[in-house]
Amino acid sequence: MIEIPSFLRLHPKIIILTNEWVWNSPLWGPVARMASFFNAERGIDRILDQLKEKVNEGYSILVFPEGHRNIDNRVHRFHRGAFYLAEKLKIDILPVVVFGSGEFLGRGEFWGRPSGLRMKILRRVGIDEPEMGSGYSERSKIFRRFYIREYATFMAQEGTGRFYRKKLVLNYIFKGPVLEWYLRVKIRIEKYYQPYNELVPREGEILDLGCGYGFMSYMLSFTSPSRKITGVDHDAEKIRIATNCISKNENLDFICEDITRYSFGNKDAILLSDVLHYLLQKNQEELLNRCIEKLNPGGMILIRDADSKEEKRHKRTELTEVFSTRILGFNKTVNESKELYFTSLENISRIIDQRGLKMEVIREAKHTSNILLIIRKT
Repeated sequence: MIEIPSFLRLHPKIIILTNEWVWNSPLWGPVARMASFFNAERGIDRILDQLKEKVNEGYSILVFPEGHRNIDNRVHRFHRGAFYLAEKLKIDILPVVVFGSGEFLGRGEFWGRPSGLRMKILRRVGIDEPEMGSGYSERSKIFRRFYIREYATFMAQEGTGRFYRKKLVLNYIFKGPVLEWYLRVKIRIEKYYQPYNELVPREGEILDLGCGYGFMSYMLSFTSPSRKITGVDHDAEKIRIATNCISKNENLDFICEDITRYSFGNKDAILLSDVLHYLLQKNQEELLNRCIEKLNPGGMILIRDADSKEEKRHKRTELTEVFSTRILGFNKTVNESKELYFTSLENISRIIDQRGLKMEVIREAKHTSNILLIIRKT
C-alpha cells in the first residue's frame, strides 16, 4: 500500500510484474489491469514479447525479487525471474532499497502505524558486468548478498533512535498516562538513545542491568534486530510492563532479579545506565568486577552515572534523583530511607586500572555531574 506508490512516483513510465494474489484481488486487481501491469505467476516466457515492446517504448520494469512480503523485515531468498528477464531483454538493473515500509504496515496487518519511508537508489548495474555473475541463476544469488550488505548499511544510517521514537511510544500507550508522559520526556533527554545505539555492537549478547521499563532495551532492539538483549531489574512492576509490550520478540528477554545477585554468562556489551548509585559501595565494586569477568574479548561496558567529586554540578544531579525517587516514585531505592550512594570517577578508574582495561570518559551535560564511561576489553 505504500511501496508501490513510492516507486511509481520515480518515473511516469514504470510497469510492475505482479503475482496471482494481486491479479485476483478485488481491491488491487482492477488497478493492476487498468495500469497495464503484468501477471508473472505463470512464467515470464509467456509475457516476454509484450515486455520487450514496453521496454522499446521506454518503460522500466519494476520487480520485487522476493515475490512476497515478509514479517521480519529481512532480505529473503530472491527469485530468478528478474535476472532472467534482464538477460533476455539485455537491459541494465537499477537496484533500489527501501526502509521503513514494514514499520508502517506489517504483513497481515490492516491499520498502518506512524512511520517514515526511506528509499535509496544504488549504482546501475550493466548486464555485462562480470562481478555480478555470468548467468541469471548465479546473478540472483550474488544480488541477494549485495542487497543484504546494502540494506544493513542503509538501515544503520536511517534506522536511528529518532526514526523509531514513535514505535517506542506505541509500546507504552494504555499503560498509564503518567508512564507515557515520562517516556516521552525520557527519550528526548536521552536523545532517543542514539548515543548508546552508536556505541553498542550491532550484533551479539547485550545485557541491560537496571533496565527499568525497558525503554533502552527496546530501542537498541529496533535499531539493530541482530542484538540479543536481556534486561534485568529488581522492580517487578517495571519488568511486568516491559515484558507485555507489543514489540516483544524472541531477541528480547526481561528478568526480575536483584542485579547484585544475578548470575549471567559472557556478554558482548553490558549497560549500567543510572544504576550504580542505587547500590551500596561494596556492591558497586563487586558488580563492576563481575561485569569485567563476564565480558567477551573486544566487548564493552557502558556506565552512565554521576561523578560525586564534581560538587557544584553534583547538587543538581542529586536534585533530579530526589525528584525521581521521592516525588514521582518512578525509581525504587534498595532501602526504606531512599538513600543513594553516588560514587566518583576516581573510584571507578581505580577498579578499571587494576583490571587492565581501557576507559574513555565523556561528560554528557554542562549542568549536571553525569558522565558516560566506555570501558573496553581489548
